[in-house]
Amino acid sequence: LKQIEGDDEIDFVDALANPLPLAMICEILGVPLADRDKFTDWCRTLAIIGLDLPRSTQEMQELAEASDGLTTYIAKLLEERKLNPQEDLLSVLAAAESDGDKLTDREIIATASFLLIAGFETTVNLLSVGTLVLLENRDQLRQAAVNQDLVPNLVEEALRVVSPVQYTARTSDSNLVLSDGTKVHRGQTIVLILAGANRDPALFEQPNQFLIHRENARRNIAFGYGAHHCIGAQLARLGAETLWRELLTQHPDVDSWQ
Repeated sequence: LKQIEGDDEIDFVDALANPLPLAMICEILGVPLADRDKFTDWCRTLAIIGLDLPRSTQEMQELAEASDGLTTYIAKLLEERKLNPQEDLLSVLAAAESDGDKLTDREIIATASFLLIAGFETTVNLLSVGTLVLLENRDQLRQAAVNQDLVPNLVEEALRVVSPVQYTARTSDSNLVLSDGTKVHRGQTIVLILAGANRDPALFEQPNQFLIHRENARRNIAFGYGAHHCIGAQLARLGAETLWRELLTQHPDVDSWQ
């Protein structure tokens, strides 16, 4: 925010929504500041194609190249951390031990790669599209500017309306019958539309409206559910809440936002 101070016009994604979550994840993992720019393309490719599944041969090739670039880099960084541990997650994973068992390099690289991917593009979507939703509902934005205690619920309602991950897929490991009577056979893939569930009229009144005072906004499943609930949910919430609070604090005249 200090870097854009005084600018009359900015590209919100490039200036704020993109660098914030990338910096947060890289800081936690221990990725050197000088190397962070190279992660942008890898992470965007892996997040967009990987999370939504490849839909063409070209996308499969792009996914493979990005995966190779990212994992090769993290493997080299892991070797450095083994020799020279730092106060970061990669060093913690390298030293972690339970009952004499340690994580393999492959497990550490996979964990670090997934944390980086999952915590990047999805949060960029929340911050950028969420801010657009706020601008489209300026009366709600004015309320948040006057009373920042509304910001946490604003984040939940933004998660519900934006649904940074629109859908996901699961493969059934057994024959089962869903609550509506649909029969699913073992090995079949089920596509779960998270965005649709977040606008379920049976759960949310006026589901297509952005309502900052919605009492059950936190019942959104933007971060999944149960065993598949996103382990980075609180980090994403913290990033969104911090950014929007600071924007409202430094630029309280929201009617001037364009």
